[in-house]
Order: sequence, then structure tokens, then C-alpha cells
Amino acid sequence: MKMPGRIFIRIIKQDMKIARILAGSLLMAMVAFSSCSKIKTPYAASRHGNIKDTVLDWDTVTPVRKVLLEDYTGHFCTNCPDAAITARTLVDNYKGKLVLMAVHAGYYARNGTGDYALDLESAEGTSWNNDFNITSNPNGMINRKLFNANRIISPDKWGEDISSLIAVQPDALIKIIPSIDTTTLNVTAVVYNHFLNRLTGAYKITVCILEDGITGSQKNNNSAIGPAPDWANYMFNDVMRGTMNGANGEILTTAIDQDLTYMGHFSFTLNATWNFRNCSIMAYIYNAATLEIVQVEKVKILNQ
Repeated sequence: MKMPGRIFIRIIKQDMKIARILAGSLLMAMVAFSSCSKIKTPYAASRHGNIKDTVLDWDTVTPVRKVLLEDYTGHFCTNCPDAAITARTLVDNYKGKLVLMAVHAGYYARNGTGDYALDLESAEGTSWNNDFNITSNPNGMINRKLFNANRIISPDKWGEDISSLIAVQPDALIKIIPSIDTTTLNVTAVVYNHFLNRLTGAYKITVCILEDGITGSQKNNNSAIGPAPDWANYMFNDVMRGTMNGANGEILTTAIDQDLTYMGHFSFTLNATWNFRNCSIMAYIYNAATLEIVQVEKVKILNQ
């Protein structure tokens, strides 16, 4: 009568051993699957307190390098309407590969009186204007890159210098998912970033708010393109209104991991005088040491 009991105990022990083996095998399989999953499917890095946010399939995002043209301008600048036309023509020609930001800063962008009381300046724009020592308008920067030791580029050189960058394969990709509460005018954006190449050094990200369709007065010396010397119903587009994370942005990574998707949540409350239907979010990634921009992306806050 005792034998069956011992046999039963042996069976239990044997079953437990098998169970332990199966459990160990299952754990090893899960670890292996997790490792492969990390390699094949990028996941969101922990930024802004958010861990493993929505996973993006970057294979569905067309790898295109987009170039940023910054047009430093002001409503008292008589040559700036010509430069704005040059910039807009380049944007149209490059069909989505060139992003334009008009930065109103410096002496020619100062607040005036009467028809020139419109304030298009921003604290961040003024900071860039001072940091990059832009002393005259119109002038600009292209990806904040040095061309023949010069970072500040005159409008007659914009086309030539942009063409040298536009066909280069991208080093990084950006995807922006915006939303807005139209009552409070609070804008939020989830910005995803993925590096295609293992660049060296630290990289930062800056997220901006731009506005189109602002009407005001603009000085103009070319009557062939509009009323001179005062253009009363001038349309200002691509105006840099402010940033969601400061003039210098913030560190995205100090050591690039191509298996990661770097993610950030940003928020900003629009000024009530701005037309939110004409506003966009623009984000750019740049090298923290050289200041050169490696990728830029822009989306409308509302898809109309």
C-alpha cells in the first residue's frame, strides 16, 4: 500500500522537474523574442516621463531630407518683400523638401506706430538674431550650416546653397502628431524622432509655432511686386511666433541609438490674437556643438 504513494511522489517530482524545464525554456524564448523585437521594431525612449509610448513603423515614413530656410526679416525692411518672394519660390520648387521660417527680429522688425504697430517679434527670434549676429535684413540661414565659413547667407545665394543639401540622404526622421483644444487654445504635440545613421555627438530638438496669413503694413522699394513705399495689405506667412521648449530647445540624445525612437510630449497655449487655423508646428534636430540642423518637419495644427 505504500508503493503507490512513493510512485505518486516520484511522479509529482518528475512533473515538477518537467514544469521547471518548460518554464525555463519559455522564459528563454520570451527573452529571445524581446531581443529580436527590439532590433526589428524601434520603440519609444523614455522622455518627458513617458515610457514606451506608441510604437511607430518607420518603414512607412518616406526617408526624405528636409532643409530649413530661415528668413530674417522685418516690416521696416524695404528689400524684404523681394526676399520673401525668393524664399516662397524655392519652397514651391522643392515641393515639400524645403521648410521656411520667417523670423521677425532686430532693428527692422521693431514695433512702430499706426500702420506699423503690428508686433511680429518673438523672444526666441530675438535671441537667435543676437546669437547669430544678424545685423541687416534680408538675410538668412540654411540649416544653420556654414557655407565657405559663412552661416549668414544673402537671398541671392539661397538657391545655390539649398541645392547642395536638398538631394543628400537624410540622417534622421521626424513625425509630429498635433492636437488643440480650440476653447483654451492649448496645443499639444507628440514628436517622434528616429536616427537613420549613427551620428556622433549630442543632438538637440527645438519645437516651434509658425503662423500664416497675417495682414499688415510692409515697407517695399519694388513697385513691380507691390505698392511702394508702403504695402498696406501685405501678407506675412511662415511667421515664427514662439517655441514650445525654448530658443535652444533641449537635449534629444548624447549618444545616438538607431534602434530607438526618441519621443517627446510638448504643450503651448496660443495667443488669443493668433489664428489657430493658420498655425503650424515645426520641429528640427540639430548638432549641439556645430548647431547644424540635420532634419526638420512641419505640420498644420488642424488639417483642414
